[in-house]
Amino acid sequence: MPDLKVGRSLKEPAGTSSRDEEKVGKTMATKSTTPSPGQNAQTVAESALGSVFPSSVSLVEQAIADAQAFQAAGEISAAIEKWRALAILVEGTDDTLAARAWFQAGLLLSAAGKDTDAVAAYDNAIRLRLGDAAVYLHRGKAKNALAQYEAALADLEQALSLDASVSAAYSARGIAKSGLGQHEAALADHEVALRLSPQCAEMYANRGFSKMLQGDDAAALADFDAALRLNPAMPMVYHYRGELKFFLGQYEASVADYDEAIRLEPSNAVYYTNRGLTKDSLGKNDAAFADYEEAIRVDAGLAQPYTYRAEEKLRWGRDAEAKVDLEIALKLALTAGDAMHQSYIEYKLKELDESGEGSN
Repeated sequence: MPDLKVGRSLKEPAGTSSRDEEKVGKTMATKSTTPSPGQNAQTVAESALGSVFPSSVSLVEQAIADAQAFQAAGEISAAIEKWRALAILVEGTDDTLAARAWFQAGLLLSAAGKDTDAVAAYDNAIRLRLGDAAVYLHRGKAKNALAQYEAALADLEQALSLDASVSAAYSARGIAKSGLGQHEAALADHEVALRLSPQCAEMYANRGFSKMLQGDDAAALADFDAALRLNPAMPMVYHYRGELKFFLGQYEASVADYDEAIRLEPSNAVYYTNRGLTKDSLGKNDAAFADYEEAIRVDAGLAQPYTYRAEEKLRWGRDAEAKVDLEIALKLALTAGDAMHQSYIEYKLKELDESGEGSN
């Protein structure tokens, strides 16, 4: 079986478990406001803000209003850039505002699945002395998503030391402890979270994820079902329930969950990739190929759909095209630091090369 069966988390990690050899997370590219040669960060920030603001209006006031407007309109990339530019512009004159701007950028980056960039934004907020529980909570959740469980645990401990009433911090700490193999302690944290927020779907979803890491599939399914009863608009929960059903051999039901995840969040390439893998297990190779194609269209920076598209091409005797896909996938896996998937691609390339030599 190929090594990808998992995508991102419920704002939490694609974690480690007994199924690790079959799981690969996701790394997404992001824009930045990195200055070009001859520019400094202040110049870039003023340019990014001033390009749309009349000179008679305060850049700061307009930046805040514009970032909020972009968010409301769903133009998340533009909103992130405005918050970043604002933070750079005011740092040194209003560090509190700069910290808040970095925090807002971090929240949007987290929501977009760009967790490495989100951690960097939260780092800047904390560097500028934004020391409330929320920033440590969200940095901890982003680190969970990157499977940096020790670092996540430290942040979540700090969040709870600042405010012991935050149910999401207990829930996220439970995820971190599960990732570290501290399963009993993890479940204790999830129980506290559910006592504090008994009607919160995310608390059930996160406990389900911890149980999934422990290999308690039936309990994980029950928690995912409970989460979706409380909030049926959680695409990542459908994704994880679909993944779990895949492992249980319930392929048609798995596809149905991926269908719903895609309906709710059509811009997530991992959903298409994993639905394609499930369809492949049903022998629906044409449909699987179409899902890999769509995943690449949605996010050309994700290695796995290139790999699995290559496998379909190999099945159809299109070896030269398959090799191109595998070479692209290898570059992307190297960039993402995804050693597990990199090894799988290298194995497929070696296998392809050896089969070519044998035919000569």
